[in-house]
Amino acid sequence: MKQSYLLFLIPLLFSVSFLSCKNDPNLGKEKTPNETIEANAIDKYVTNVMDRYGIPGATVAIIKNNKIIHRNNYGLASIEHNVPVTDSTIFRVYSITKLFITVGIFQLIEQKKLNLDDNISKYLPNLPKEWQDIQIKYLITHSSGLPDYKSLENFKDLSKEEVKEQLFTKDLLYKTGERYEYNQTNYWFLHEIIEKASGLSLTDFIIPNQFSNTTNTVFFSSDSREIVKHRTTHYFPFAIGKLSIEHPYGGDYNFATNGMNLTLSELIDWSNKLDNNRLLKEETLDLMWEEFPFDNNTDLFTIGWKKFSLEGATSYGFSGNLTNAYRIFPEQNLSVVFLSNGLTTIFDVDEIANHLAFLADEKLKNPETFTHEKLMQVSFKVDANLFERTYEQLKSEEGNAVDFEDILNDIGYFHLRKENYDMAIRIFELNSYDYPLSWNVFDSLGEAYETSGNINDAIIQYQKAIELNQENEFGNNVRLTDKIAELEKETN
Repeated sequence: MKQSYLLFLIPLLFSVSFLSCKNDPNLGKEKTPNETIEANAIDKYVTNVMDRYGIPGATVAIIKNNKIIHRNNYGLASIEHNVPVTDSTIFRVYSITKLFITVGIFQLIEQKKLNLDDNISKYLPNLPKEWQDIQIKYLITHSSGLPDYKSLENFKDLSKEEVKEQLFTKDLLYKTGERYEYNQTNYWFLHEIIEKASGLSLTDFIIPNQFSNTTNTVFFSSDSREIVKHRTTHYFPFAIGKLSIEHPYGGDYNFATNGMNLTLSELIDWSNKLDNNRLLKEETLDLMWEEFPFDNNTDLFTIGWKKFSLEGATSYGFSGNLTNAYRIFPEQNLSVVFLSNGLTTIFDVDEIANHLAFLADEKLKNPETFTHEKLMQVSFKVDANLFERTYEQLKSEEGNAVDFEDILNDIGYFHLRKENYDMAIRIFELNSYDYPLSWNVFDSLGEAYETSGNINDAIIQYQKAIELNQENEFGNNVRLTDKIAELEKETN
């Protein structure tokens, strides 16, 4: 039942012939054998994940020591018009926008125009009394307790004033500073604060201070319905159950939450500026990447950035709309960019960023990500014996560093939803042999049997799951009991 890497999967009903367009800044120069091997490995990996998850188009860059060591475009910016992703392609990066907003806040701090400890009521008039003493630091760390405007019905069609009218009647959701809870209202308010403190519109403050001051290759737009030359079309399966065009939209007050649009070149240039302290001073950067002390002492987030640990290496970054990721490894002087324009099957974009980092620097190998990717690739060979041999080899190599139960469960579900029933059942069976005390693996195996039409074996596995789940974890025994009764009624 439990699925960790993928939230859910939809059968892959659409295939794309991926077009790879080289954009190597050293094109024309002879590459060393190692550079060629590295580039080939990255290209192979990216095309594999695009094919696996039904990603129409993508662009990738890896920057090491201020040098682009890999850059490439893949697939289609527009499927229906057969337009490839090129250097001119503009991607809407969604929540990665929050990184630029965070940097903007810290630029204003350096200019002494605001402070993290300022009450937001200093910049935002007419707030509910309960909200007025919330400080900027709680907005930027998603710990304000404010209600999220995206919880409002039909929020996309509401004007800013209509959102305020509805949202300002609501109470705080929890005590400010208590915990991290991702919330778009926080960055809408930061948008307003930046404009008040700087005296400029968000566009006129952020873009000249962080980018090349152009509206052609970097700009704010939260409405994907707008016709923009060179911008990718977005494709998702959520509206009609199969890959289709989607145009997420919202008013201008969404700019700071999801509105940045740019080319890969602009993002590479921004990354290099950040890395070389041309956006912020080194001490300001250190402050921005400090872990925030939430009251619950468990949540991990810095002052505006996600913090990751990969084999002892610390990295910072953010992802957007399930499809985009930016990551910087300061100690390794390494940055990774992965931007894409949709998916057919949900994937973990942070794991893609992790694996790209490993392909650029073997010291950044993450056993969990590496093992998942290795087994996933082998599973497509539709050879259960090869899969088992590879699995046994990886177990002996990685040992306790990897949660093999979780990985097998995830790959099994991937094949189950693609209707590769034989492979899915074999993987779940393998999991049940190695983890015979886990109720969850038998629940998953039962689901595989049920989905493939083997009702009797499904009932047997569900019964085993109930027997093992003595603590009735998450109340699943009730669900399983109801399921067995339903299947028995069906067979009778």
